[in-house]
Amino acid sequence: SKPGGKGGLKMLAKLKSRLLTWYMRSLAENYSAQALPQDVNHIALWQLGGVGDMLLATPVIQALNKAYPNAQIDVWCSHPQFAAFLTRFEHVQIKPTFSVYDFDGRTLLKKQTRQHLQTILSQMSAQPYDVLINLHVPALLDWWAVEWWLQDKMKPRYNLGFNPDFLVEESVFDVVLPAKQRKHTHYTKLYQALLAKAEIPCESTTVFPI
Repeated sequence: SKPGGKGGLKMLAKLKSRLLTWYMRSLAENYSAQALPQDVNHIALWQLGGVGDMLLATPVIQALNKAYPNAQIDVWCSHPQFAAFLTRFEHVQIKPTFSVYDFDGRTLLKKQTRQHLQTILSQMSAQPYDVLINLHVPALLDWWAVEWWLQDKMKPRYNLGFNPDFLVEESVFDVVLPAKQRKHTHYTKLYQALLAKAEIPCESTTVFPI
């Protein structure tokens, strides 16, 4: 097939998928699991959807406030307006925009896009985090890889999140659930199960503080 034909595009897509899978496997295989720190002062929470997804994160925020009443919780989201109401919870700050959907195998070929990603990394790394909780379950392998790259560079002391289906034992998370579990579980129950593995009690009832 010609490079510009359908056969060529399918071949490029398969190559990209193999490269991203290899990259994520290598990150997971080289990661050494850490213990939950005794002193938790700064927490990063990634919730990268819309307003509805922010609402689903409220049980997690309440659980973190109870478990670590003095800890600062920085929420990273795709648009700060989606999460503005979360600042009504104690110790919550909304950080600059992190729209992972802007980064994929095509857009990252552009120098400007790569520079933007480096800026996000600088913003996230400005505050060392004791705990990072990634509630996002990406639909695209490219987004998985970008998030894992950021996390690898940030080096938080402890991580919670989800694994893609092709990874079972290895992970870049200290506490991990398989992403396939979301197919039969409401997100609030999924987050509850994730925090339970870290021995952080969490309810499943959402709250919208007025």
